[in-house]
Amino acid sequence: MSFLYSNMIMLFLLFHSFAAFSQKNNKINRRSARLFKYHLNILDSAAKRYTSNTVPCCSSSIAFLVEHSNVKVLADGTFHGYLFFTKSELSQWHKWYDEKIAKR
Repeated sequence: MSFLYSNMIMLFLLFHSFAAFSQKNNKINRRSARLFKYHLNILDSAAKRYTSNTVPCCSSSIAFLVEHSNVKVLADGTFHGYLFFTKSELSQWHKWYDEKIAKR
């Protein structure tokens, strides 16, 4: 699968997943929970490939997790999105997932 094609799929999933989360009433449906876990798995895989604390990849997944959780990131959002995440932020997203989604 080409790089462009895989990015197009990621963008499609990202934009269609925004509607699945309802921040106003803090309800997360099953589809939203699966999408959150999907993006976490992408970042987990990327984090395993880097020995440093900073992982430069996956701007769509980072944007999704930032949008749907209360976790703040060190990276500034650019025109191209978030360019990196830290492993401590990844841990915070896992904690948020465990508390808000997996616990229900």
